[in-house]
Amino acid sequence: MRQVYLRVEEKGKITALFYEKADTLTEISVEDDFDDISIFDYKVSEGALVRLTNEEKEEFYPISMAEKQESILKEMMAESARTTFLLALPDAKAATIPYCYPSWQSYIGYKLEKDVQVEYDGALWKTRQEIPTVLENQFPSIDTAALYDRIDVEHAGTLEDPIPYANTMEVFKDKYYLEDGIIYLCLEDSGQPLYASCKDLPRYFVVSPRMA
Repeated sequence: MRQVYLRVEEKGKITALFYEKADTLTEISVEDDFDDISIFDYKVSEGALVRLTNEEKEEFYPISMAEKQESILKEMMAESARTTFLLALPDAKAATIPYCYPSWQSYIGYKLEKDVQVEYDGALWKTRQEIPTVLENQFPSIDTAALYDRIDVEHAGTLEDPIPYANTMEVFKDKYYLEDGIIYLCLEDSGQPLYASCKDLPRYFVVSPRMA
């Protein structure tokens, strides 16, 4: 332990730190490795250092309006840069970080523009059209395929790397899709999201010859 000497004002506010004793200073014991620079994160209470709450920091050491606005500006710039970065990500990469996008629930009662990406139930979805008002009972699903496309992690669509199939997915000719452990070959482009299982869509799918 070592001693430091503090100028202390009302409510235990610390205004200066010294290393030599004086009658007007308050003597405090601190650990040998105490970071003296952090002293203004504390107040003196009953002869000991007590960490300040956020409210006490604002009361003891208020910042100027210019500093507050500068801090707000930095936060706004960081958020803008983050938003720009997320918007620029290709869908396949965006699908690997769905929770970095706004949740679908945050738009309930509000308008959603076309091609906006939202997270719902751990997956990433993109609006197919403008939605004037998002309704709580119209969440992304097979029943709202006209409104939302599910975005999945990119797969080659080959026999070795088939695309995991999900309802509401648009499929493409000569690509391979995986559902319930079975690999299917797509026979033609769907041109729109499909609403049933591969096994129930013989127009579009046939079991891969290698699995038959």
